[in-house]
Order: sequence, then C-alpha cells, then structure tokens
Amino acid sequence: MTMTALSDAERARTGTTITWRVAGANLSLALLKVLAGYFGRSQAVLADGVHSASDFATDILLLISLRIAAKPPDADHHYGHKRVETLMAAAFGLILAGVGISFVRSGIVRIDQIVNHGLTYEISWIATAGALITAVCKEYLYHYNLRWGTLLNNQGIIANAWENRSDAMSSFGTFVGITAAVIGGQRWTVLDPIITVLVALLIIRFALHILLPNTNILLGRSADDGVVESIKATAESISGVQDVHNIRTRFEGNSLVVDLHLDVLPTISVAQGHDLAEQVERNIKASVPTVYEVVVHVEPGTRVPPAQEQ
Repeated sequence: MTMTALSDAERARTGTTITWRVAGANLSLALLKVLAGYFGRSQAVLADGVHSASDFATDILLLISLRIAAKPPDADHHYGHKRVETLMAAAFGLILAGVGISFVRSGIVRIDQIVNHGLTYEISWIATAGALITAVCKEYLYHYNLRWGTLLNNQGIIANAWENRSDAMSSFGTFVGITAAVIGGQRWTVLDPIITVLVALLIIRFALHILLPNTNILLGRSADDGVVESIKATAESISGVQDVHNIRTRFEGNSLVVDLHLDVLPTISVAQGHDLAEQVERNIKASVPTVYEVVVHVEPGTRVPPAQEQ
C-alpha cells in the first residue's frame, strides 16, 4: 500500500493528524514517567520522562514542518518547501543526540556519587511500573509512526518513529535495571545510573541513524545507482531517443528531482523534440513514483535515420 498519489496538501493533512495523536500520547507518557521517577526516586525513570518530553517537543516541530512543506513554490523557493521535512528530521536527530549526551553525563555523575561519596536512596516500585507501562506504549507508537511515515513517504514521521523506538528501549532497559535494584536493595541501587548511561548510548546511536542520512540529503545526496539506471533505461526505451546522458538527481524532501540530457534524431522538428521530452518526463514519473520533477535537455544526436544514410 502506498500513498504516492496523494497531493502535498493531502499528505500534510494526514501527517498532521497522525502527529497530533502521537504528540498527545507522548505528552501523557512524559508526565507519567516524570511523576513515576520523582515519587519512585529513580533517576533513570526521571531521565526517561525528560526524553519523552523531548519527543513531544519534536512532535511540535514536525507539525510545523508538515505545514511549511505543503506550501507551493513561490518567488523565493522555486522548488517548493519540501526540504523542510529533511531539515526537521535532521533537527530531531540532533536534539536526540543532545538528550543522550546529557543522560550520559548525569548517569556518570550519579555513579560517582554512589560509589565514591556514599550516596544512598531507595527506589520504589512506582518507578518500575511507570517504566514498564511507557515501554509498551512507546513500542506501539514506534510501529504506528513507522507505518504511516512509510505510507506517506515522510522522513520526518519516520524519524519520529525511531525516536519512539529509542524511548521504548530506554524505558524497557530502565524497567529491568530498576527492578533489579528494587529487589536487590541498596547495594544494587548503582544499577539505576548504570542503566541510564547504557540507555543514553542507545539513544545517541539512534540519533546518528536519523541525523547522518538526512544531513546527507541536505548536502545534495543523489539517488542510488539502481534508481539512476532505471531512469536511464526508461528514457532510452522510448522510440526516437538515441541516448541519455548527464543524469543528475537530488532530493527535495522525500521527492526526487531529475536533470538529464536527451539525444534525439537530428532531423526532427523543435515541436517533435518537445513532445519527446514530455513523453520521457511522463514515463519516468510513472516508472519511479518518487520522482517529482524531470528537467530534460534535448540535443541533436550523432546518428541519422537509416533512409538518409549513404
């Protein structure tokens, strides 16, 4: 199932509806974890609550990006505003990396306080319950976001899905660690900040998984070789096309822009060359659904029709 036939406005409306639902869930889970961490006296669960709060913040950023990306081209943005989706996805990754780094630091500080300075505190079952509930809910949100992000071909929603998955893993890891601490008593309390650090490293890993490819797109990443070969084969399969070369591609958000040179019979008229270029554009868009625009440069080929050969 795909939704490539949807207009930009329809994609934006659907994405907005999905993201509002997820934002409401993230806000509720953030409050649950912060309260569970505070009353359950668990740094790991409290940190998880802050992580969920950052999820809510990124949901709001995603809603803004969906609204902007749906705007049509204007005098200052001839290709539209699609790149804002990629920009927001990269921003999500950067925010997530920052959250992970802050958790590493706070966990190390707490480990030092426990090991070297005799810090003692007792973790409550309230914290474990909060961690388990949010782990299950976050895993559901991951699958929900990933499904819709894939259907809509929206990198921002997909990035949000991975952020939900990182939160699910951190919540589950936190649940395991603090459950051991609750059962084992004070001598196992150090597991709480240790789990915090391990979860934070996973968060950073997920952040890089989101940040690096989207940054690459912002820098002008081209389509894969297989896609380029498909574009070339489609164009060359059209009668009247002698050769296709100088194929260049770049992403505008989730869509692909193609620029290519087309060699045609040197004896055809300008009108015939124009018609041929339009047919090439239509066929490429039909064969590669992610293609948003095709710019065709028509050039006279070196070969002549057989009837004119001496």
